[in-house]
Amino acid sequence: MKDIIIHVPIGLRKSYHKVYMWYRCYSCYYLKDHPNKGSAVQRPRNRTLTALFMKTPLKMKLYIRYQLDGSKTMKVFLDPKKRNNTKYNLKTFFAVYMKLPGKDVEFEYPVTEG
Repeated sequence: MKDIIIHVPIGLRKSYHKVYMWYRCYSCYYLKDHPNKGSAVQRPRNRTLTALFMKTPLKMKLYIRYQLDGSKTMKVFLDPKKRNNTKYNLKTFFAVYMKLPGKDVEFEYPVTEG
């Protein structure tokens, strides 16, 4: 936020009020284009990550990991039994999850020990 400070001597204060100097400064400063804060329209429920996650026929687990810098990493672990059927669709899954909810998601298969 920017502030504008105008120093007016006490003897000239009445003349500045008559000229509406404060109105001129206000109109020049505040009529400029200010950046908007994101979208004004709320994202519909059917475009959220949870709605997409629940409608998929695949067996998945969704984990959200929070880093110390405040960023989030979303990881979706797919069923390792269906690895041969789903490994060709990972790019499609990533594109759909990136486009509809607008979030970064990583798709992985859990590491099985044995």
